[in-house]
Amino acid sequence: MQPLSPELLRFIEAGPPPVGISAGTATASAQQFFQTSIAACQAAGLRAILLSPFAGHIPQNLPDGIMHVSYAPYGSLLPRLAAFVHHGGIGSTSQALRAGVPQLIRPVAYDQFHNSARTVELGVGRELLVKQYTLRDVAKVLSTLTDDPAIKQRCKEVAQRFGENNGIKIAADAIEISLLRRKM
Repeated sequence: MQPLSPELLRFIEAGPPPVGISAGTATASAQQFFQTSIAACQAAGLRAILLSPFAGHIPQNLPDGIMHVSYAPYGSLLPRLAAFVHHGGIGSTSQALRAGVPQLIRPVAYDQFHNSARTVELGVGRELLVKQYTLRDVAKVLSTLTDDPAIKQRCKEVAQRFGENNGIKIAADAIEISLLRRKM
């Protein structure tokens, strides 16, 4: 697993687990998303890590308790977060499920709506559409995701399923069973 940078690790360890916030790598414009996210974290009393390779999306002067990094390996970062706010891409969603971190998903296109719906169905996240992504609503959802023990427990249960299941073995077993049934 790729390690976190020393600076990021110091920030994480300097207080309660922060919220990770990413608009995704294919987002052309995310200034408003990050501004709203920062304000919502402040309103909810949460620290945050803004993840974006696009420095122009991030306000220049960040408040205390908010950090920007252009990249962090999700496998190392997500298990250390209180919650993860993202666009609902399959990579971000699956990494968060594996890490057992509550998710706030703001889908904007493609499979993101389906991924978001499944995350909500699993009981490990909430969805806010672009028009619902307001300071008040984001702060409320983040407070719920970071405070509700039932959500945290459900996240752990789902994450354990990732550890227990070997996808290749499951697929091979299914093929074997199918072939055996054909021979009968």
